[in-house]
Amino acid sequence: THNHANGYGGALYGSGYHYGSNDTIFLINCTISYNSAGQHGGGVYLSQNISIQNCVITHNTAGNGNGGLRLSEGIITHSTITHNTAGTTCGGISSDRSKVYNCLIAHNTSGSSASGILADRSDVFGCTIVNNASSGTGANLGAGLVGTTSTSASYLPNVVNCIIWENRNNGEIANVLNNTACHHSAVEGG
Repeated sequence: THNHANGYGGALYGSGYHYGSNDTIFLINCTISYNSAGQHGGGVYLSQNISIQNCVITHNTAGNGNGGLRLSEGIITHSTITHNTAGTTCGGISSDRSKVYNCLIAHNTSGSSASGILADRSDVFGCTIVNNASSGTGANLGAGLVGTTSTSASYLPNVVNCIIWENRNNGEIANVLNNTACHHSAVEGG
């Protein structure tokens, strides 16, 4: 807790891929809180071969994007991502080619869009995404969940069995419903 990085990853910055190895970084039963980064990943900025389980990521801040967590090519399960703030996009979690399973993503804020989760080529299963708020204006800003802005179907997230509700200022979800990548989920207004 209470760490700061001028660039990326206030508390943690790294990769499971290191000079040809395929080691996995595990974060299990941990709390990552009250950290900040000048750029991205206020709490955590990790990529490749990452497994986060039963963690709490809360009250972290990023000057640009990814207030709580930036995860690329990893998995996060049974974790809580709340009360994180980003100056631009993605207050809670930004996932790229990752799996986000059974997580609570709530009360995160961002300056523009994706206050809860930005899911690019990711699986989002069984998550509750509620009470996130963004202050940006314009199209495709979704305060709860934003999928990719790419027109390629291969970049779409797969959102299944989620609750996406009470997200404010830019709607619940963007760049997902029009491309039918959201299934068996409760989406307020959708």
